[in-house]
Amino acid sequence: MDEVTAGAQHHQAVEQELNELKSHVQSLLQTAKGFFFYRVAIGPEGLSNVRVIMVSPSITEVTGIQDAANFESWFTNIHPDDKPKVIAANQHSIAAATPYDQVTRWYHPVRCEWIWVRTIAQPVFNTEGVLTHFNGFCIDITQQKRFEEAVQESESRFRSLIEGAPEAIFVECEGYCRYINPAMLKLLGATRAEEMLGGEIFARIAPEYHEIVRERIRHISETKEPTPLKEMEYLRLDGMRISVETTAVAIVYQNHDAHLVFVRDITERKRAEQLICERNIALDHSVAQLRWLAMELTHAEERERKRLATKLHDEVQQWLVAATMKISLLSQPSSAEEHDRMVHDAQQLVGEAIKATRSCRDNLGMSPCNTLGMSPYRSSAERQGPDGDDRNEHKGATTYDADGASQGRATEGP
Repeated sequence: MDEVTAGAQHHQAVEQELNELKSHVQSLLQTAKGFFFYRVAIGPEGLSNVRVIMVSPSITEVTGIQDAANFESWFTNIHPDDKPKVIAANQHSIAAATPYDQVTRWYHPVRCEWIWVRTIAQPVFNTEGVLTHFNGFCIDITQQKRFEEAVQESESRFRSLIEGAPEAIFVECEGYCRYINPAMLKLLGATRAEEMLGGEIFARIAPEYHEIVRERIRHISETKEPTPLKEMEYLRLDGMRISVETTAVAIVYQNHDAHLVFVRDITERKRAEQLICERNIALDHSVAQLRWLAMELTHAEERERKRLATKLHDEVQQWLVAATMKISLLSQPSSAEEHDRMVHDAQQLVGEAIKATRSCRDNLGMSPCNTLGMSPYRSSAERQGPDGDDRNEHKGATTYDADGASQGRATEGP
């Protein structure tokens, strides 16, 4: 009697658990939004004998199917291009008793648009291991597919834009090259993208710039702000260094945070800058030499002026003092012969002074009279004698050449 009571109590507990489980299942079926659960029974004839055991009411909301209990109606609004694939996948899962997982386009008659639905189902077996049911659920993934299509379209536009860009560009993600355009391939001396894709970016950056690049990656990852232009050196595949100028912006590439890096080859610019720098250094050296030469020339001119001044003082002044003394004697009574001799001596002394002055002028390479603005005075001196009388008014007087030397007495006019 106790065993019967215990069995009855156990049976009652099991039924209670089953009822609770059914209640939970019904709750899930009734509250499903944007997706639906279902359970179908598999008959001996396979796909043609499938019966709907239960399904969430949301099937109508998700797919627009009105007769949810009729399994065949589930295939009515499937896209013609997808229907053969769906039927074949169902037949395979039933025949092989394997899980079912397909993404299908359905036409929603209420929303009047094509939607994307993903269906996942698991086979259920009886105690003898025979396939009896499939439990599954369907979920509307239209928004996800549209997002994926938008991403694909965006990536397609991105590629078409970047592929034809003259600038060298690549995408860095977690330290690896995920995309590279033809201009960047050419810059690095590569012929195929496969040579670069998946490789570490630091393999193509000169070692002394590694820490700088790591800091730039950290900064852009944290702030999402573009990095400023930076000059550095990259390494070609042949090992040759090239001078470049780079900047980068943060992007999302294939659902991962990444960086779009722009690279400009400035090798020729750096060579030109180096050449200009070298020429500027040479020019500065030449200017310094010219300044030194100008200073030396100034000093030499100053020494020459001092020498000429000394010569004028020591020689010309002596001649002029002696001439002055001779001329002063003319005021004293003397014979005509003595008077002419003193005049002649004074002329000789003045002539020597003029010669000394002309020698200084020749050393300077120019006429002292012209330098001092004395050309009119020289012309007058050529017309007058040492005593200041006009030669044309004193015919028969002694004449002088440009150096003051006596040319003898002038004769009377014809």
